[in-house]
Amino acid sequence: GIRLARSTAMTRSRLGLAALLIPLAACGSVSMDGDPGAEDASAADASAADASAADASAADAQLDAGQVLCPDGMEFVPGGTFTMLAKPGSNTIEPFCMDVTHVTAGEYASCSSCAPAGTAASCNTDIEFRADDPANCVDVAQAGFYCGSLGKSLPIEAQWEWAARGGPAANLYAWGDEEPTENDDPPQLCWFAGRNDVPFPDRPSGTCPAGFFDQARFHPFELDDMSGNVWTWTTSEGTTATDRVVRG
Repeated sequence: GIRLARSTAMTRSRLGLAALLIPLAACGSVSMDGDPGAEDASAADASAADASAADASAADAQLDAGQVLCPDGMEFVPGGTFTMLAKPGSNTIEPFCMDVTHVTAGEYASCSSCAPAGTAASCNTDIEFRADDPANCVDVAQAGFYCGSLGKSLPIEAQWEWAARGGPAANLYAWGDEEPTENDDPPQLCWFAGRNDVPFPDRPSGTCPAGFFDQARFHPFELDDMSGNVWTWTTSEGTTATDRVVRG
């Protein structure tokens, strides 16, 4: 999946719940000082870039005044220092904005300058009733280009985990430390809830509409789908220099 971030210079397993399908992203950071891990978006739509620049200028002015203003559809993530669950060492995170939900298949399809997403059986591409599901079946370059076209960037892994765990709350899941079960009422995530039930009889396996389970009502930063649904691309290197870490 794709989740966008914007650094307020702003940028989501345990948090390792099994997420579904090939990742796209939520754009994670709109930064005041620069975009960590931003991909090249030099050919992005000029209109989107102009709108994003206006948003960033407004955010800059608000921050200079001691206030915080994230673009529509994003939430502010305060900075802090923490240790990741699976990686030793201290990580200092600067404040940033992160998309509330995954980028949807419909939103990605509307990007005229973006390379088309994949069309395998597991993909949400060009399936009308999945337009509100997360965009999937894109590689990290496609995800990064999409984020860049909006003046945003993919998050680095540490930004994603800091946001997912609620920063200083240090939660194991989006809603806290309690492990989810298939008997949760109401269900809390797409992982197994919502696939064989009445709302989604047409897709017994796969993704759920972005934000359907309203995890934002529990999340310290009011972010959705930080646990379950799809994996999210980050710009952090994986096992090889050309690989990138996915979280979700």
